[in-house]
Amino acid sequence: MILCAGAATGKRRVAAETCFSATAGQRTAKIECHAIGKGTHLRERDDNSNGPSLALVGLGVASNGAELLGGIDLQLRSDEMVAVVGPSGCGKTTLLRTINALIEPSAGEVRLGGQLPGEVGYPRWRRRIAMLEQQPTLLDTSVEANLRRPFDYETADRDYPADEAAELLEELNVGRRRLDQAARSLSVGQRQRLCLIRALLIRPDVLLLDEPTSALDPESLDAVEKRVVHEVRQRGLAALVVTHDRGQIERLCDRHLDLEPHLVEGAADHMDGRDRGQGEA
Repeated sequence: MILCAGAATGKRRVAAETCFSATAGQRTAKIECHAIGKGTHLRERDDNSNGPSLALVGLGVASNGAELLGGIDLQLRSDEMVAVVGPSGCGKTTLLRTINALIEPSAGEVRLGGQLPGEVGYPRWRRRIAMLEQQPTLLDTSVEANLRRPFDYETADRDYPADEAAELLEELNVGRRRLDQAARSLSVGQRQRLCLIRALLIRPDVLLLDEPTSALDPESLDAVEKRVVHEVRQRGLAALVVTHDRGQIERLCDRHLDLEPHLVEGAADHMDGRDRGQGEA
C-alpha cells in the first residue's frame, strides 16, 4: 500500500540457481541469490511461516516502455527478510513498485498466496503489500490524521488503533506529543518513521522497504531495525528491503536477491529518474 497526497482521495533480472534458506536450510526459491550471515537482531525467531507467500514468477520489469529487468523468480515466505541489491540505477525501486502493482509487469507475474493483483483487488493488494518509498510522502494534515487515513478506506478491516499508534510513535522516537503537529513539518527522518508506523498499523502481509533508514540517526536506526525484525520474526511479516548498507543487510536479512544478473542489455538507456538515483537506491 502506498499512501500519497494524490492517491489518498479514493475510497478507498543469467542462470538461476537454487537458494536455500540461511535459517531453516530449506529450498525456498529458484533465484540468483546468496544466504548471508545473521546479526544480533536475528538470534530469536519464531516459526510463523504459515502466512501467504509472495511469488515472483519469470517477472519482467519495464521502465519508460523498455525492458529493464527480466527472468526474476523469487518465493518470499512469511517471517523472512530478503535484501534487494545491485548497483545504483539497476531498477530496485522499479521492481518494488511493480510488486506493489503501481507498474504492470512486462512479463511474468506477481502472486500473493497464489492470487494475482486483479483477483485480490488493487486497493486491497496495496494494503496487503505495503510499500515505503525512499522519499516519505504525507498528506498536508496532522500526524494523527495521516495515521488515521488508511482506516477510512473501504478496505480497512479494523478501526484506527490509537493506543498502538501512540506506542509506536514513542518506540520509534517520534513521540506521541507530535500527534497534533503538521506531518510535513517533521524532519525527513521523522517522516520516514511516521510512514513506517502507518504501514505497520494496517498489518500487511508483505512490507516493501526502499532505503527505510537513510535519514536516521544511530538511535532511531536501531529502534526501526528492532521493530521491523519483531514484525518479521514474531508476527510473520515478509519483507523485501532495498539498501546499500551492507551491515544492515547482514544484521537483518536471510538472503539477498542481486538484480545485476537480471538487467537487460541496454536497459540503462531507458532508466527514468527513480532508477538513476533520484529516489532509487
